[in-house]
Amino acid sequence: MQAKIIGRTRGRRPSKPPESPRVRAERAAFAKLSRTPKDRRSLVTFAAATGDYISERPGLKYSTLCSYRYIFQNYLLPEFGDSPVADISEQKIARFQARLAKRLSPTRTNNIMNLLRFVMNVCERRHLIKQDPTPNVAKLTIAPPSIDPFT
Repeated sequence: MQAKIIGRTRGRRPSKPPESPRVRAERAAFAKLSRTPKDRRSLVTFAAATGDYISERPGLKYSTLCSYRYIFQNYLLPEFGDSPVADISEQKIARFQARLAKRLSPTRTNNIMNLLRFVMNVCERRHLIKQDPTPNVAKLTIAPPSIDPFT
């Protein structure tokens, strides 16, 4: 029995805090995947993983969601969309980063690679891949701006 008296709860307290919607979504997705055979896990494509990544984050601001969708549609899905997540290797990611670096700024390249890292991290947590290949691909260095304070 609980009674709320001036902002404080008296009596028994719940044994654990309530789960966030994100944690519930990840557990439901993992439970769904654990019922599928292991050979079907390797058939999950990168496009399906990105769709799951976006759908389980309902709290994203509209501008962030638009930015993520733009990056997925124009950079990540043309490169990795049809390939199974288990087939994406560190070498493929490094080559992709090198191609991006030739035509985009280091900041934009790192932003795209960060989103790729987020998706691959979720795939690792769901046991779709054995090891996340993105941590070994280094971020590009960004040169600090030269500021002359006496001008």
